[in-house]
Amino acid sequence: MLHQAERGQIADAQAPAVLDGDPFQALWYAWTYPDFGDDLASVVAAYRQQVVSGAMSFPDVYFLLLLDEEQLRERKQGDTTRSRRNFEHHLRLLETLPRYFAALAELLPKRVHVIQAESVDGNRQQILDALGSLPSQPIDHLAVFDEISGWLLRHAQKR
Repeated sequence: MLHQAERGQIADAQAPAVLDGDPFQALWYAWTYPDFGDDLASVVAAYRQQVVSGAMSFPDVYFLLLLDEEQLRERKQGDTTRSRRNFEHHLRLLETLPRYFAALAELLPKRVHVIQAESVDGNRQQILDALGSLPSQPIDHLAVFDEISGWLLRHAQKR
């Protein structure tokens, strides 16, 4: 459950760093797939301890690059070098991740960016623009964690 958190800690020690993932992935994964793996309340409790102790923190900025289902299927068909395990199972993330990151964006203004991944150049430009306007004030990690985990718990039955 805390594998992504460990990656986040390594990145913090080597800042600046770019992660292809989210230290808090287990939160939104348990929310998206309540019948698979750890239950959301247990994940929230485990992660909260890590945030309180200072062992975990939110990244300075998030970029969620999205493709629609048709584009994902085309990429899967065109790339025989990767297995893309559980492809059909993971399609549910197309519904839940934008909702989660929209809620997180309200808590972390200018630190969460959802990008429709249409071109490498376009993606790069949007990322560079966002990096140029990062807020200078520090993140209150515990307050953000409590708000986003509360949002997840309140919305757990509404998917």
